[in-house]
Amino acid sequence: MFDIVGFAGVVAAAIALRAEPSAHKRLMLLAMLAIVDAGFGRWLGDPLTKLLGDGFWPFMAETYLANIILIAGIGGYDLITRRRLHPAYLAGAAWVLATQATASWLYISPFWKLVALNLIGL
Repeated sequence: MFDIVGFAGVVAAAIALRAEPSAHKRLMLLAMLAIVDAGFGRWLGDPLTKLLGDGFWPFMAETYLANIILIAGIGGYDLITRRRLHPAYLAGAAWVLATQATASWLYISPFWKLVALNLIGL
C-alpha cells in the first residue's frame, strides 16, 4: 500500500514539473524505483532474511536494499555530472525513502496486522 503512496506522490510531482525536463525525468525514474521492490524482494528477500533475521532494519534491507542502491545511483550521477544534487531528486528520494521506512515500521508493528485484516474484511 505504501509503495503506491510513494509512487503516486512522486508521479504527481513529476506531472506538476513536466515543464522542467531535468526534474521531470528524475522524478519519473524515482517513481519507477518506488514500485520495483516486489521483484527485488522475490529475488533477494529469502537469502537476506536467512542472513539478517527479523526486525525493522532487516526488513528494510530485504525489501528495499536494491531500490535504495539504485536511488543512490541517481544521486551519484547528479554528483558526477552536475557536482550537486538536483532539488527534485532530493525531494523525491526523501519521499520514497520515507514511504519505505513507514512500510517497514508498519510491517513489524503488531497493530498493523489487525488494521490490515479489517481492511480486507477478515
